Amino acid sequence: MPHETREVTKVKIKLVKGQVSFVRVEFRQPHGEDMMQVVVESTDAPKASLPAALQSLGPHALDLCELPREWGADADSPAHVGGMSVRHDDTGVGVVISCVKTLASGAAMSFNTPFVREANEHGPELSGDELRAVERVMAEALAYVDGKRAQGDLFNKAEARGTNDARR
Repeated sequence: MPHETREVTKVKIKLVKGQVSFVRVEFRQPHGEDMMQVVVESTDAPKASLPAALQSLGPHALDLCELPREWGADADSPAHVGGMSVRHDDTGVGVVISCVKTLASGAAMSFNTPFVREANEHGPELSGDELRAVERVMAEALAYVDGKRAQGDLFNKAEARGTNDARR
């Protein structure tokens, strides 16, 4: 199904000791005259590009929360992005980014960015870089839903056979 007809509404990735242990993607897609909400949950490892895209939101999340960028570069316990929620409407895309930072005490502190829109007359707006990073996560999430995961493309028989010719 073409990506243009689907709207990602949530991407959540659970990390355990730096490894992805769970992926949840929620999206809406056309179903007759209506939009149907679809949830995909899996323990299948994603391609490295999905968690990398999600982590690329980290500096933006710190900026949106007015927190020090050093939190993302802390070698002992960097803040990491655990997910994002997206809303689509007639004004464009809006997003909340969820992060976790392990404190010196060992306790985990979770924080969310404020809801930020692509265009907003009354509050903060996503910058061009932030919007591109969000769009990259959405594209990677839909690729995951389509079967493009760490072990390869689940639905591409040519790749499964080790050839590059999908017509065979």
